[in-house]
Amino acid sequence: MLNQTVYGVDFGSDAAKIYSLRKDRITSEKNMIAVKDGEQVIAVGNQAYEMLEKNPPEIDVSTPVEDGMISDADRGGFVLDKLLMRAEAGRGINPILYFSAPLNMSRIERKAFCEIGLIAGFRENRIFLVDQPLCDALSLGIPIQRTKGSMIVNVGAQHTVISVIAGGQVILSERVLTGGKRIDEAICDTVRRKTNVLIGTRTAGRVKHAIADCYESDDARRMFGMDTLSGVPGEVVVTADLVREAMLSELEKAAAGTKRILTRIPPQIAGYIRAEGIYLTGGTARVAHIADYFKEYCGAAINLSKAYEYETINGIREIAGHKALQKMAYTTGNEK
Repeated sequence: MLNQTVYGVDFGSDAAKIYSLRKDRITSEKNMIAVKDGEQVIAVGNQAYEMLEKNPPEIDVSTPVEDGMISDADRGGFVLDKLLMRAEAGRGINPILYFSAPLNMSRIERKAFCEIGLIAGFRENRIFLVDQPLCDALSLGIPIQRTKGSMIVNVGAQHTVISVIAGGQVILSERVLTGGKRIDEAICDTVRRKTNVLIGTRTAGRVKHAIADCYESDDARRMFGMDTLSGVPGEVVVTADLVREAMLSELEKAAAGTKRILTRIPPQIAGYIRAEGIYLTGGTARVAHIADYFKEYCGAAINLSKAYEYETINGIREIAGHKALQKMAYTTGNEK
């Protein structure tokens, strides 16, 4: 099995994570591409991310994924191809590719995953999709076929996926438009509004990871940005209270969505979920006291992931390496 050329990919709005079965290794890079004058690719992955907010007007730095969906298949295929080469120098013979994918996609949205796989050098009948909530469930150790009610809340980069699994299937999955990148943008807006200093989203991300806390904290960081009144570089002290104010304006959307779904589903299933606890994962799950915040808001125990943003790719790893689990995958031409 380990000699097979099999890859798993979590192609997210923030990062692209790639699993190689042969090497049994996961690599991760920023899912970004830098293009000059609309046609010349000059950087991909972490190299492109390093150019973000420093790039001149003729260089566009962007991600080919928006809100979990492929927004630019050509650029997405180019990114995937380069990152696969970095992960493992060569495709092998008849390689197989497993993508994690959002639930309830349209045919066009499913085809976009196929297109980037084709551009990256895979055959259409060797490209498979797996519903993201099932990937998360496998990694979290949820017994998919036996659970009578499990809820997973994955707070991603641009959206939060709230899923309920029961009786061997995902019975409900909804997306809420909030996540790590939106929190970064909210921090930028709050800092500008309160201090007249404009900081970039990369700076906001760094301060979030350093001092973000869902409850009171006296921590602070000194940051550099642009003074919007004078137009010259300025310095600002960003406090944990300011970060929390900005962050909770977004996190509350995810918590409110979770609570709403918990009250919508059949009471018996909701009872099993409350007894088991809600599973909270995704990159933003690293924020201090986020489990306590969700517990207080939703009135249910929280099982906090230890893998954070690697939960989905770890689930794909399980599928790629175990034949019995591969029945969860489907080709992009299948109707679901």
